[in-house]
This record gives sequence, structure tokens and C-alpha cells, in this order.
Amino acid sequence: MNLLAAAASFGVLVAVFQYGWGLRLLNLGQAGPVESFVPVLMLAVLFGHANWWLPGWLDRILPHLSIEPATEPPAQPGPAHAKAAHGKTAR
Repeated sequence: MNLLAAAASFGVLVAVFQYGWGLRLLNLGQAGPVESFVPVLMLAVLFGHANWWLPGWLDRILPHLSIEPATEPPAQPGPAHAKAAHGKTAR
């Protein structure tokens, strides 16, 4: 989703400032090239703002996670398991 938002914002940037679409609507001058630092700043703001929620999310989730191993051993598949799953034994 972040890459889609970045692509959309770059598309709007190029459409307005290089092709001149919507310059009268935004009351801007004439169309021209986009400065080289603008896309870098746009990515920093876009991805920085999109990930501001991560520390808060981790603070809420981590106390509820258990990293201890399970106390019961996992079920071992075998002949009894196959018979129950297929209804008859394999021949």
C-alpha cells in the first residue's frame, strides 16, 4: 500500500509541475522541471508518516505474546492419524 501511495503522489507531482495540469486551479506559475531533492523528501515524509504507529502497536501487542515453548508435544501423524483422516487404511 505504501508503494501505491508513493506512485500516486509522484504521478500527481509530475502531472502538475511538469505537464502543467491544474496550474490555473492551484494558481501556480508555469510548468517546469521538478527539483531533484523533492522526490527524496516526499518519500521520507510519506514513509515516515505511514510508520509512526509501529511503536504504539508493538507496545500493545508484545505483552500478550508468549515466547515460551508449548507444554504439550505436537500431534505426531502416523497410521492412526491416516485411518481417521481417510476412513480406511491404505493398501
